[in-house]
Amino acid sequence: MELVKKKKGESRLSAAAFIISLISLAHLNIFLLTQESLNGFSFFYMLLPFISLILFIASFFQKGYSRTFGWWGVLIYAFIFVSIVVIFFSAFTIYPKP
Repeated sequence: MELVKKKKGESRLSAAAFIISLISLAHLNIFLLTQESLNGFSFFYMLLPFISLILFIASFFQKGYSRTFGWWGVLIYAFIFVSIVVIFFSAFTIYPKP
């Protein structure tokens, strides 16, 4: 008889949060390549991270499910944040006077 309970798999909340973070990363890449998709800028960079943050927090408190997709989503948003900061500071050092 085994005393350790096996995890059921990934929860739907963490999978949804991971998919939302992938959509945000794809939108960032499209924006950086084309420089023309400013129509949905406020939606993708203001609303989607908060929605996925709520989903991440909810998925971390579910018992019996794996949290791998949740952590991947958090790491993707950390990567997006670091990328935006690096791009901003490199652009600021290249063009210090507008």
